[in-house]
Amino acid sequence: EALTYADQARIISAATGLKVVFKDLTVDEFKAAWKSYGILEGYIDFMAGLYGFVKAGYTGNLADGVQKVLGREPISFEQYAKDYAGKFKG
Repeated sequence: EALTYADQARIISAATGLKVVFKDLTVDEFKAAWKSYGILEGYIDFMAGLYGFVKAGYTGNLADGVQKVLGREPISFEQYAKDYAGKFKG
């Protein structure tokens, strides 16, 4: 599935009963937030690059790699969130 961060937050909220919200940050805000947690600068830059890449929509294309490897259709993100709901509650 090609889901936005907001879609993922909504699905996790429904599966867990927790209030999960995606806050649409700029890349600079994203980096500042991670820096406030003491994360190493190189890792922050790497993750900010991924964040920006996904946010820009470059990951919206679907592929069949999972189906080829597993020999079946992949489960939905909704099913994944339900199956692992307890893991989100930490």
